[in-house]
Amino acid sequence: MPVRVGEDALKVNWFEITVASPSVGRRYRNAFATDLEVGRETVGELARCARARWKVENNAFGILKDSFNLEHNFGHGSDTLAGLLAMFNIISLLMQNACELRCEAWKAARARLAARYRLLDHIRTVIDYAVFQDWSALLRTIATADLPEKPP
Repeated sequence: MPVRVGEDALKVNWFEITVASPSVGRRYRNAFATDLEVGRETVGELARCARARWKVENNAFGILKDSFNLEHNFGHGSDTLAGLLAMFNIISLLMQNACELRCEAWKAARARLAARYRLLDHIRTVIDYAVFQDWSALLRTIATADLPEKPP
């Protein structure tokens, strides 16, 4: 099917996904356009890939919006400030994802607090009241809820 009216319109294949259960009813519904061939042999794999991509994008945008107030930041500045603030937010998200993969202290703190925004709130609050030797000490404090001794 063409994506718009006109002889030069790009032609794409289209499929729709509906996820439902008898007890809950429809839980998810979406449609996807692709330049890949959609047929009986390929539609299952395409649907799994499309759903996975949708989940990644939805979660990432949700985190940027909810935890980093990204849509709020776009209102600042007349030229490049909005883009700069957005870039800082994205760098922060990338650093947090790296911590999720490699930093055991981060994982322990996240396990205790569950939601990412709660961990970020705790980091902002705790550093107002205590001095920490390093990043891991801060995260261990949040994970254990045990404040360090005040330095001499």
